[in-house]
Amino acid sequence: IELDADFAKLEELRLDGEIDLDKCRVREAPRLASAERLNRGFTHRVTMRDGRTRSLRLFPGSSSYTPLANISRYMTEAVLTTEDGSFRRHDGFNTTQLQAALRRNLQAGKVRLGASTITMQMVKNVLLSHERTLSRKLQELFLTWWVEQAMSKQRIMELYLNVIEFGPGIYGVTNAARHYFGKHPSELTSLEAAYLALMLPSPVRRHEHYCNGALSERYQAKLTWIHDLMLERGRITALEHDTYAAMGLTFDLLERGDPETCLAEIETLLAADQTQRALSGLLGDGDDHAYEEIGWAGAQTDANGSWGVRPPLPDDLPPPPGLEVGVGQRLEPRGEGSWMVPRDPVGDDPANSDAPGRPAMDEDFSGEDD
Repeated sequence: IELDADFAKLEELRLDGEIDLDKCRVREAPRLASAERLNRGFTHRVTMRDGRTRSLRLFPGSSSYTPLANISRYMTEAVLTTEDGSFRRHDGFNTTQLQAALRRNLQAGKVRLGASTITMQMVKNVLLSHERTLSRKLQELFLTWWVEQAMSKQRIMELYLNVIEFGPGIYGVTNAARHYFGKHPSELTSLEAAYLALMLPSPVRRHEHYCNGALSERYQAKLTWIHDLMLERGRITALEHDTYAAMGLTFDLLERGDPETCLAEIETLLAADQTQRALSGLLGDGDDHAYEEIGWAGAQTDANGSWGVRPPLPDDLPPPPGLEVGVGQRLEPRGEGSWMVPRDPVGDDPANSDAPGRPAMDEDFSGEDD
């Protein structure tokens, strides 16, 4: 990696280099990170911000899981617009995005813009804990490379949309679509999808709009901008844009409860999150926990120096037995006792030549979380 930076002219910062693992081969992967497991349905354990754990059943048939083919294409197009415009073309890493983030963060004097691709975000949410340490970052880089070898882009996107956090305790697009709009992910409009994508950088704090029952004027401007950007980049048509913009955004408030209680829960979770991060920095780097969470050889050694790996959670696979599921596709009946797996809707297209992800965090609105 070569970095050329003049702190008086950060706009001219240049970052060159590549992560070249082409000659590397994985001889054996632990079960939790194996290609076989990742490409089939499995049960994933999430540690929430308040310390509680939750099991997500990531397979067709689960009430909280939706195969990619049954998710509105607007949702995919929205996260490609806000998170990772070159997802379908890169190999898990985007040096252009990293350069933009580095420049912006140096100018701000703090971290204002992330550089994680969708693949990296999926790895962090499915295979790693949330410690912010150098060793965990190295794990993330290696696992990102491995995931791109072991999984299709469709499957990566499917897992990403089904595990990412969209609000306090709201994991996956199935729960998010139901919570915010009272509908199935297949029914999301382009404006609703843009709203959910805009939640991702700060899902707990931005849940306050739902608590209030309406968007702030500033956040509405953000949403309009992202929706316009989806049109500008060819991800939706002019007819789709105008139709759904005219319909506007209406929350389903069935799960909200008392607005003040809803807002208070946000502040409690944010305070707990800050405390957890502070303790992580004061009490150690948490490497053992990070390794244990993914079962990666390297967590601990026994008296004989052998690597220890935590046993995985049971994988509650849906019927029919023995069928490979989870390559980004849905199961459909095809006669008595027969099943088929249709082709995935996600493929490479010219729209992915656009700029790196999270444009909404890289413009005039970037410094605010409202």
